[in-house]
Amino acid sequence: MEPEALARFLEAVGTALHDLAADLRAKAGAARPPDAPAPEAPQIASAGLRLGLRERQVASFFARLGPDRELTASDVAKGIGGYDQANIYFPLGTLVRKALLEEVPGAKPRRWRATGRLQAA
Repeated sequence: MEPEALARFLEAVGTALHDLAADLRAKAGAARPPDAPAPEAPQIASAGLRLGLRERQVASFFARLGPDRELTASDVAKGIGGYDQANIYFPLGTLVRKALLEEVPGAKPRRWRATGRLQAA
């Protein structure tokens, strides 16, 4: 396996485990760790979507900024409270697959923007 592919896989697993821990704490009524930002509920047109903590934070951030903002991974990581830029690609990819965000075609560096599905609510 290529080192870069393995690194991306391990980052994705780490992000997923972090989000799972946050969801378990929330269900148990336990307090968030002191360094964890408060989750915010994004305005999403399709209420049936299940989003993890990080996906909710990213979606909420894009929803607050409006439809015309195109952001880099660095912009998003800083905007949700200093989350690690290397790990922000996983929630961005998840939101693209759920059609809440879209990657701006041909943008260098890569940029994302909200879709009508995120903006509609």
